[in-house]
Amino acid sequence: MRQTSIRQTIPRTAFILAIAILLTCFASLSSAEDKTFSVAYNENWPPFSYRDENNKMTGILVDIINEVFETKLNMPIAVYGYPWKRVQHNVEIGVNDALVTAATKKRLLYSVRSSEIVYTLEEKAFISKTSKHRDSLSTLSLDNISRLKNYKVCDMIGNGWADTFYARHGIEIKRFKDINICFRNIAYERFDIAIHVSAAGLSQLRSEFLTDEVEMLPVIFDEVPFPLLVSKKSPHLDILPKFDEAIRAFKAEGRVQQIVDRYTK
Repeated sequence: MRQTSIRQTIPRTAFILAIAILLTCFASLSSAEDKTFSVAYNENWPPFSYRDENNKMTGILVDIINEVFETKLNMPIAVYGYPWKRVQHNVEIGVNDALVTAATKKRLLYSVRSSEIVYTLEEKAFISKTSKHRDSLSTLSLDNISRLKNYKVCDMIGNGWADTFYARHGIEIKRFKDINICFRNIAYERFDIAIHVSAAGLSQLRSEFLTDEVEMLPVIFDEVPFPLLVSKKSPHLDILPKFDEAIRAFKAEGRVQQIVDRYTK
């Protein structure tokens, strides 16, 4: 009888041990998943965030965040690309932890921003290197922006910033379906100037082989800072102070500019 009892106990003990091991494994997997920080990006906004030829999300913003998390925070990160409206919706409902964009009042209703800026969009002027108006255009600033009324200005359809900026100053512009057409017209001196996001403009000039014909002027006409916005429903809200410290060190090392150079030079 005692032998039978021992034989019955051994399989039961092994079963309980197996269950314990499985539960430990599941707990470890769950813990690993909980530590992964997910960031959503616009999947069609080169050179800042877009899908490459292998359908992998890449771009200036993607690289900055990835490298900060990997090299400074030592924290796993998951990258997702969607149409822009879905990006914002997913962060609002907590499907993804964060996005990188301007901290508008509407977005701050569902997110908490980092104190440090990840990247700042700069609006700068692009002109032909051989423009007959080069001396005059090179002295443009916000103080004398009304002088643009004397020149032929172009931009792209759908650029909300440009629509607001030029309307505010009473400047008429020609809108093309994309900025490449505008830059080609500037290169051929059919148009005089375009004010565009600096990194995006330089990236387009490089891809269109126009860097020898069109140049970017140094004056900044507007700046749009992009912090990290973490969903209020994210379990990782406590990451923000650490992120601020990490991105501050990352920028001090010149790493952000190195990433920008990958896409613009």
